[in-house]
Amino acid sequence: EAFTSSHGRKTRTSQLVSYGYVPSGFTPEQYKKFKEDEAKKKAKKNLGGLGPRGFKSRSFQSFQEALERGEADHLLPVM
Repeated sequence: EAFTSSHGRKTRTSQLVSYGYVPSGFTPEQYKKFKEDEAKKKAKKNLGGLGPRGFKSRSFQSFQEALERGEADHLLPVM
């Protein structure tokens, strides 16, 4: 019966029902707008843009110079 044709049979048309997650306290429209706003915020951040070469380590000399200028507010160099 699985491979027989459906001629002469009445077929039932079903509506497509799509379920999705909506947190409590949000309407589906509010949640959609919230997700769009979060996606825009995330797109503005370029977290991996500099890559592994984006980090620049400071030398002890540059730490001492910054300490003398008053720019370093900690007492130990961070390497």
